[in-house]
Amino acid sequence: MSYGNNTGIAVVLVALLVIGTASVFMISQFWQDAHPDPNTESHDYTVTGTLDGEDCTGTGSSSYKNESLNVYVFQFKFEVSSASGSDKGSFGFICDRDGVPESDLYEYVGEREISGVPVTIWHQKDKTADLTFYLADECKVMRFLYSGDGMELIGEIVQELP
Repeated sequence: MSYGNNTGIAVVLVALLVIGTASVFMISQFWQDAHPDPNTESHDYTVTGTLDGEDCTGTGSSSYKNESLNVYVFQFKFEVSSASGSDKGSFGFICDRDGVPESDLYEYVGEREISGVPVTIWHQKDKTADLTFYLADECKVMRFLYSGDGMELIGEIVQELP
């Protein structure tokens, strides 16, 4: 019995398997690059409100964190300044793959429009902050309200011009 023939077939099959796997990966990567998921976009915010009782202004941003295949996780960061000080903070926001906030974490409050865009309103209260999110399609937070750590803030999305 000849083992050389069986070894040759095994090498060819392994090579075909490797080439097939690489091809599938390259095609899926090309597809993802050509059709990016709009739910993963980052956004900038203008932030206004009060810091320790004084008027303050600042900026904020959201960024997608690829932590799970089942949910969209976003990290929000902000910095504000008043006449006598400054502060910064951060918080997270989680949507399921259908673009709906996780029901275990957020309470549905209602609906309205912001600048002609329909949004749903969601509320969360934890140990350090009271948060309200105004959510448009594709997990886009149009506005957030943050109350905690001596700050009462409103973050408004900076709209990109077409």
